[in-house]
Amino acid sequence: MKKIVFFCMMYMLIMGITGCSWKQNQNMAEHSESFFAMDTYMTFTAYGMDAEAAVLAAEDKIRELEALWSVTDENSDIYAVNHSAGQTVTIDQKTAELVSFALDMAEKTNGVLEPTIYPVLTAWGFTTGENRIPTEIELAGLLDNF
Repeated sequence: MKKIVFFCMMYMLIMGITGCSWKQNQNMAEHSESFFAMDTYMTFTAYGMDAEAAVLAAEDKIRELEALWSVTDENSDIYAVNHSAGQTVTIDQKTAELVSFALDMAEKTNGVLEPTIYPVLTAWGFTTGENRIPTEIELAGLLDNF
């Protein structure tokens, strides 16, 4: 009987603490921002005293990475690599790490993840805004390069 009373008291204590904590969270500051980046509409929401600063920092980080990795921004590392015609291009360390990771994953997945598919994306118009359906022959020729 003492064990049952003990467990009931512990249960009530835990529920009381959890309930107070949940109530406190209901009164926390909340901040949301929506924006378009990386060809995606995004909404970030944070809670707490620094909610606004956290959301703004997240948006800044997304915009920083987009500036490095955009396939359509002529100033980005990925754009420069995609349009280098085989010439050496100097890229940011973050880009080098991302590309290295992507190539490693391509190898580990036996090509299921194919990070060098840019020519196929371009043929479909995903990077140019001129969407179209390429012919099977065109796609086969592009895929032969992989």
